[in-house]
Amino acid sequence: MSPRQIIPLLLATALVGCSKPQILLPEDPPPDPMLALDEPPADFALAVTVYSPAMRNLDEVPRVLRPARYVLEPDGILRTSVGPGAREDTFPPITRRLTQEQVRLLWLAVRDAPLLGVGSPIRVESGAAAEPLALAVTDPASTTEPDGPGASTAVVYFARLGEREWFSIRLDGPGVEATPLATLAARELVERLAELSWMTE
Repeated sequence: MSPRQIIPLLLATALVGCSKPQILLPEDPPPDPMLALDEPPADFALAVTVYSPAMRNLDEVPRVLRPARYVLEPDGILRTSVGPGAREDTFPPITRRLTQEQVRLLWLAVRDAPLLGVGSPIRVESGAAAEPLALAVTDPASTTEPDGPGASTAVVYFARLGEREWFSIRLDGPGVEATPLATLAARELVERLAELSWMTE
């Protein structure tokens, strides 16, 4: 092999040796379309069931912890039922029709809360699946750990853009899976629904 043939070969070998290996980065997950919506979609619906230990006088309990069932329908109708009998299958009577602005504020409260998403540790498959555990935790005689006996729990259903999600979270202090920020967001959501239902403090 002549020197003229060897030199280009050496240059090509050096270039290959100096090239950096290609790094394949994982693709970013697609953004959740709901995060871009400042107005609630047409199918936005919300239901919250609060399970609390049996109390003799509910008026002495903060309204955020009172057993209740709140249902917001896509047309803005708010249904509310208060009392120990409230369950996931309870269909409350009509309380009022919310204004478009009131519905929008509820939408933003849920949209911005650190509660939803497939990776959320407090996400459950359905309200029916979460109810037995919620009832067990509210039992004053319960020895469930780490939530302890007599805890108040909210089971929340959320529908938007053809999708549905449920999550279950303790209201009177963070449980094993919920962060303090998530607990605060859930309490604020229940408090807003109670206020819209004209529930006294």
